[in-house]
Amino acid sequence: MQNSIFLFYLKKVLQFIKLYVYIIKQQLSTHVSQVNNMTTTKFDSFLQRVFEATGITSQTELASALNINRSAITQARKKDSIPDKWILQLYRSFGLNPDWD
Repeated sequence: MQNSIFLFYLKKVLQFIKLYVYIIKQQLSTHVSQVNNMTTTKFDSFLQRVFEATGITSQTELASALNINRSAITQARKKDSIPDKWILQLYRSFGLNPDWD
């Protein structure tokens, strides 16, 4: 009798723990998404949009399309800025609208 009561409550405790772990995982997932969204820079957003619109798949390809060194892309990323001449070149080469907003 005592064993069955003990097992009953043990099962209830385990169900509670599973539910609690599930809730914590959901909250953690939400926080990770928020952090990831906060760390997206202006340059990263620009780069992603260019990749999607042009079919370019790497920074090396982009550097080639812009007739620049790949290190220039690295520097722009560090500064979180996009040189105007890049946007002009992308417009000329791919017809990208510089006014994306």
